[in-house]
Amino acid sequence: MEFLNLIEGNAILMGLSAFLGGIWAKRIQTKESINLKADIDQKVVELASKNEPKVHVNRVQAEFEYTRYQEIWWQASELSTIASSIDKRLSNTDKLKESVKFYHETRTALGALVNSGYPFIDNDVYEKAHKCQSISCELISLLHVEEELINQDGRSKINRKEIHQISLAYHNSVKELALAIRNRTQQMTVLETKV
Repeated sequence: MEFLNLIEGNAILMGLSAFLGGIWAKRIQTKESINLKADIDQKVVELASKNEPKVHVNRVQAEFEYTRYQEIWWQASELSTIASSIDKRLSNTDKLKESVKFYHETRTALGALVNSGYPFIDNDVYEKAHKCQSISCELISLLHVEEELINQDGRSKINRKEIHQISLAYHNSVKELALAIRNRTQQMTVLETKV
């Protein structure tokens, strides 16, 4: 009987020890989890504070690039529209002067945008925009002699096929520019979502 009381007491003691041990194990685990979470949160805050300047610079750079690409695209596409009107106005000196003047101003604005933005814009976009600007110079060189519009006799000798070829080359380079801008803006979007 004494032996049974001893076994029964030990069983109760062992059950109580297991119960209390489980409670202590859960408390220790909870405390360690809380400490681990606090450490992780602190490290996340430290990393975020270290990356914040980079994120800010990347955001500013992306906004600058996007704005510049819109301006470059507007100027480049405007040149395409003006070029088609030049061919139609070869016989009318006054209207041709007006179109060529606007074409020259737009071409100059495109060149200024591309060159002033170069270190801060994508190299592929720069090269494609520069190509557009170079091709646009070819059309101006057909119509100008020493900064003046060539006379009616000179214009009558202009090969309209050559103007058409320059316009076609420009149109193709504008398509390449559009593709380069689209690719770059997609890359910027991917970078923005990763940050």
